[in-house]
Amino acid sequence: MCIWFLALAAPAFSRGNKCIPQVVDGSNYQTTFNLINISPQQSISGTFILKFYQSNGTPWTLNFSVGSAQVYASSYALTLGPRQSIQVTTLGMSSPTASGYAIVEDDETKNVRDSDGLLYSMDFVIGISAYYTVYQGGAVVDTVTVNPVDGTALGTFPVQVDFTNNIYTGLAIVDLSGAANSVEVDLYSSSTSATTPDYTTTISLAQNQQTVGFLNQLISTLPTSFKGIAEFQSTGPIGILALLETDIASGPQFATLVPTDREALRRDTYMVIPEPIIGAMMPVDVDRFVVDYWGVSGSDEAFSWDLLYVANSNTSRQLVPVTQNSAQLAIIGIQTDQQFNALSLQSLKNLTYNATQIDFSNGSSVLSNNFGVGYTFAVKTDLGNYAKLQIFEIVVDSTGVYYDIVVKVVVYR
Repeated sequence: MCIWFLALAAPAFSRGNKCIPQVVDGSNYQTTFNLINISPQQSISGTFILKFYQSNGTPWTLNFSVGSAQVYASSYALTLGPRQSIQVTTLGMSSPTASGYAIVEDDETKNVRDSDGLLYSMDFVIGISAYYTVYQGGAVVDTVTVNPVDGTALGTFPVQVDFTNNIYTGLAIVDLSGAANSVEVDLYSSSTSATTPDYTTTISLAQNQQTVGFLNQLISTLPTSFKGIAEFQSTGPIGILALLETDIASGPQFATLVPTDREALRRDTYMVIPEPIIGAMMPVDVDRFVVDYWGVSGSDEAFSWDLLYVANSNTSRQLVPVTQNSAQLAIIGIQTDQQFNALSLQSLKNLTYNATQIDFSNGSSVLSNNFGVGYTFAVKTDLGNYAKLQIFEIVVDSTGVYYDIVVKVVVYR
């Protein structure tokens, strides 16, 4: 079994930080990062930093290339114009071969509208892909995708162990909570449908500590042949990476086992859609439960909008689907909580969607019926997902001008 399966040990993350849980560098290993400023408009000027760490969490100074330049450092501040990308590659000069991890750190601290009218923490996003290359005798024998991860406390991933055929599942787990953490890993065999795990282990992590190993090392009672799933849950957020290793004559071959972050599967929540100032509009991304409160995303993120809350005057306002993004509406009408809950994905698919607008103007039929409470409509989003929305409350400000809409949202992904 190959020893170069390590994971990250990092401080607790802030919004926007991404982890690349495995970086390997040595005579037979190089790790490559492709970093993209996805904005068609905004430039990145040092507010995102690629940082390398040893497995114990201390900075890792190593040789890497940025384009044609060679750098010897533990970090690199990114400067990228709109839609610009760079490639960073470790140069394989670590001797002996070393392992660690990397963080693309979002150091933007502005959280409010300032003189240039931007909410930076929402406007700047880096696209990240990473992989490491395995060489033998100077020839490439494998490339392994390493997915950037966020912290999560609940998830599932596939596992397989087969000693006869030299197949192993390795995983790396790191505390991202900045405090002591307890991680339970439960294994369920694919041959049965069980309510209790076949095998289980609990891993105690100190603050920022990481643990790494193969399943048969972490669970001593695991048989020499096992296939199924692993479920993990922790007391605080962790970063996790899983790889399937197959040992063959030419060397180890790797496949990335992508965990399902069960905390990211949230399908329902409540949203507040504030009424904008007269003549403006409030964009809503239904898929992601996001309202662009400051109205600053402009053309950068306009492709993700599903709805616009438009204010024409002190008494005239509409909720409009963004049809140029292929988003559409279907009106359902007043529903009780029980009726709303009973609306299935299939029933939403059977509706007729179009460019219908919902009128929230003073005296409109929506506001005239129980002040809109219970009014239900469906959205076919720009991503092709179906969502049902129900008005929970309409909040009028003290001036009687602004009507903020509180809706319950359920998205079927």
